[in-house]
Amino acid sequence: MSLFTELKRRNVFRVAAAYIIVGWLLTEVLATLLPMFGAPDWVGKAVVVVVAVTFIPVVIFAWAFELTPEGIKREKDVDRSQSITDVTGKKLNYVTIAAVVLGVAFIAWSNAGVDKSALPVDDRDTAVPPSVAVLPFVNMSGNIDNEYFSDGLTETLLHMLSQVPDIKVAARTSSFAFKDKEQDIRKIAGELGVAHVLEGSVQRAGDKVRVTAQLIRADDGFHVWSSNYDRTLNDIFAIQDEIAADVGRSLTSSLLGSNAVRIESIGTHDVLAYDLYLQALSHRAAGSYAALEEAEELLKQALLRDPEFYDAKRVLGSVYYAQQETGLKDQDQALANAVILLEQVLAVRPGDATAKALLTSINAFRAENTGSYRAIQDAVPKMLELVSEAPNDIDVRIECARVLSFAGKSDEALLQIEAAQLIDPINAQVHHLHGRVLEDLARYEEARNSYARSLELRPDQPNVYNRLANVSLSMGDGVGYVTNLLNAMAIDSQDHEIATGLAWFLYRLGLPDHADYYRDRARLIAPDSPSARLAVLVSARARGDWRRSDELARNMVRDNIDERHGSYFMAVFTVLMNGVRQEDAAEALAYIESYQPGFNDPMSNEISPKVRFAQTGASSAWAAAYGREKAGEMLRQVWDILETLGADPEEYEESYLDLLALTAETDVAVEFALDHVLRNEFTDAIWWREIFEFPHMGEVAADPRVQKGLRRWDEQAVVTREEVRSYLDGLQ
Repeated sequence: MSLFTELKRRNVFRVAAAYIIVGWLLTEVLATLLPMFGAPDWVGKAVVVVVAVTFIPVVIFAWAFELTPEGIKREKDVDRSQSITDVTGKKLNYVTIAAVVLGVAFIAWSNAGVDKSALPVDDRDTAVPPSVAVLPFVNMSGNIDNEYFSDGLTETLLHMLSQVPDIKVAARTSSFAFKDKEQDIRKIAGELGVAHVLEGSVQRAGDKVRVTAQLIRADDGFHVWSSNYDRTLNDIFAIQDEIAADVGRSLTSSLLGSNAVRIESIGTHDVLAYDLYLQALSHRAAGSYAALEEAEELLKQALLRDPEFYDAKRVLGSVYYAQQETGLKDQDQALANAVILLEQVLAVRPGDATAKALLTSINAFRAENTGSYRAIQDAVPKMLELVSEAPNDIDVRIECARVLSFAGKSDEALLQIEAAQLIDPINAQVHHLHGRVLEDLARYEEARNSYARSLELRPDQPNVYNRLANVSLSMGDGVGYVTNLLNAMAIDSQDHEIATGLAWFLYRLGLPDHADYYRDRARLIAPDSPSARLAVLVSARARGDWRRSDELARNMVRDNIDERHGSYFMAVFTVLMNGVRQEDAAEALAYIESYQPGFNDPMSNEISPKVRFAQTGASSAWAAAYGREKAGEMLRQVWDILETLGADPEEYEESYLDLLALTAETDVAVEFALDHVLRNEFTDAIWWREIFEFPHMGEVAADPRVQKGLRRWDEQAVVTREEVRSYLDGLQ
């Protein structure tokens, strides 16, 4: 008998085939099920090794032993006439066939797990891109000082995955809202509007790091992909690239049928520079003045180590942009620094949408501050084009909404913010900006709700309390205005501009003794800042100390002070109104002209937009010096030029009323005053009360209907003054 015939008789071939099929089925099942239970990768690999190593012993066993009715016996001890190998062979055939059937069924089931028909609703519609949220990686190092490292790795993965085409990635802020929270994956995915969740952990010890990552399908908890990465810290950049690429390939291959994933890395291979960058990201997220200062210093250190670390440059540019809002940095210098950095980024990365959006927003912000309204309008199509290029980029959406607000396109800005909310539903900043736009649309109750939601998500936002204060003022709630500003000051004690705003309000309300405390606080923090000097000027004006106010205002004009919160305008206005009161308007106008040549020539091309806007406050002085008719003509010329720059006079209600009083019939001015000025609550119109005391407003102010409106304001002022006084006294 030949060897082949004997091997066949002893069922060696059948045993080998059955073993291979069953072993294959076992490895396939374990490969799918083990990740669902969080088993490490070595378990599956160990099973494969065991199956392979035991194959030869199994074949030898099948040759040497035989299954009989009495049990397993050595083949040489079995009488050939009593052998039942043919029966055993048939049973092995059944086992093999059954294993093949089960294998095919399992493959079909596995494929169904990534087939579009079995995907969560968000991903089943081919019009909706596959979606994923990257949850903050858990710091398993046992050292809180390493928290920034795990957070930074998450930040990097978010940045890198957002570059994968056709995949929606939940924005950073919403993902980080679930940090340190034990919540069901399905619930998290529902809140973020995604079908998949990437979670993981980082364990760092010395120069060693282990990263574990797994991609989970939210609707059924199926582990689409998982892996471990054990590296030295010097290889952390390769880890980031590898994880992001693996996740991208998994998503694209499973959902899009493509393996092509192009990902841009973080941009440095200096480990210490990267460490500094990660720490800076953590500080920037806090948003306070001290935190921004720390972020600035860390990023500067990172760039000293790697001057071509362009991600650090872009983030530093955003830090400078944020710092200009604090008032403790020179605004022009902070913005100039931001522009330099962003232009450097774009010179190397011309397609960086975030950098382009930030640069466009900064330029629009500058234009708004200087009254260059046409430049703001020109920025709008640039931002809309960026949105079309990067529709899922939350930063681009935010900056687009900001620019649209600068341009007075609040309805369009609202659409952008609502789109941003879909991308990043748990982002406190997005809800803050949502409130800002609603406030611009005079939808105050809705704005207040959005601000409240922003504070619910992140309570440590002084700027949001500042906006809530303005909403309270618009709704006639003086105590609410004061309360919210005090809340803002409690969070950021270094923001002297909040103190300035509160001081100004209290002075105008008729509570100088209470206002002095906040004036002094602003001076103590930043004595030479435009806002602090403005607080001192307003204090002198409130007390009727015209000599002191004139001295302060002239010094501010001489210094060409920044137009921050109207500081320059108020200085010019004070000089001119003091001149009118002293019946020497011509001298006051000459003083302004000496420092701003062309001020008294509305057609001059030599003056800046800042000075151009200050001209709108010169009407009383021009009327006193040149006559009412001439003053009206000059003010009209000013507004004609401002309109060519994109300004809408009717948006500046008090100034437009001033223009109508000089150039139109009195009835026209009265009707505008009734419809656009006096209809406001006193607490909102407190800044405008003085315009009705201008000499050229006499006929308008004398109208009985206007007098009635002014009496209502005065009555409200008494009530509000006592409410605020009582509230502040109760705090002492």
